[in-house]
Amino acid sequence: MTNRGNAGKGRPKGSPNKVTSRLREAIIAAADDHGRDGEGSDGLKGYLAMLARDEKKTFATLLGRIVPAHVEGDMTVSANPVADLMNQIAERGRHITETDAQYDIRMKARNDAQDKAAH
Repeated sequence: MTNRGNAGKGRPKGSPNKVTSRLREAIIAAADDHGRDGEGSDGLKGYLAMLARDEKKTFATLLGRIVPAHVEGDMTVSANPVADLMNQIAERGRHITETDAQYDIRMKARNDAQDKAAH
């Protein structure tokens, strides 16, 4: 019989990593404290609105991280994916408004589609 040391004594498969969880909580708390204006205005929602306004690439990256990367089943391509996303969020009881970043994303998608159709 061989000595397996600490094999199998780690965290159970699928359980969250404590460091990752604590870091995620700290990031959310810091954003909540910062808010829209650095003084905590509107909390986390204010911070995200500030990112959408001032740091469009960062905000678009965040959106890309929360939108599912893999979709199974039938899929219909929408002419206005931002509005669809806003409607899905509203259906879950949350309400957001279209920001400059969302508008930029929508216009880029429209322009990309037009460029692809032209070629």
